[in-house]
Amino acid sequence: MRRAIPWSDDETGGLCLADAVRDSNCVGNATIGERVSDRESRINSIAPSALRYLPAKVTKRILVVDDNRDLAESLALVLRLWGHDARVAHDGRTALDVARDYTPDVVFLDLGLPCLDGYEVARRLRLRPEMRRTLLVAVTGYGQEDDRRRSREAGFDLHLTKPVDPIDLRPLLADGAVH
Repeated sequence: MRRAIPWSDDETGGLCLADAVRDSNCVGNATIGERVSDRESRINSIAPSALRYLPAKVTKRILVVDDNRDLAESLALVLRLWGHDARVAHDGRTALDVARDYTPDVVFLDLGLPCLDGYEVARRLRLRPEMRRTLLVAVTGYGQEDDRRRSREAGFDLHLTKPVDPIDLRPLLADGAVH
């Protein structure tokens, strides 16, 4: 079980960021006079991945598309905590509508969607001039080689098989990341 990590430096306890909310407690924030390096050491000893939860330096516009509402909303929440502007859609048609009005930099797109599947959504997004440079990432339970081939043909840049740890998505969102 991972423990929660502090999100703010106020002495009243601040907010906790946890990837396992149940059964977790805030590890405490900096005390008066505690040096930043001491606090960072304490955080890193408790949660080695703590620094990966800090907000992004560059804000991206991200569309998360998945018919699993809990998964989509949870990923969007993590992306927002990292400082990104995230929107959510739960079916293919809604994803196209949101993308038209929102023009995301990145789309995390499930393949098995109602209305239009993820392959067709990707094809239609790639037809739009404003979406040609958008990073399209398939995040799906479909992991066979044929699924990956179809993803490439539909215009996806990457194909990730669920379950995907949100921390593994972080490098994709870095400024200047090569895709």
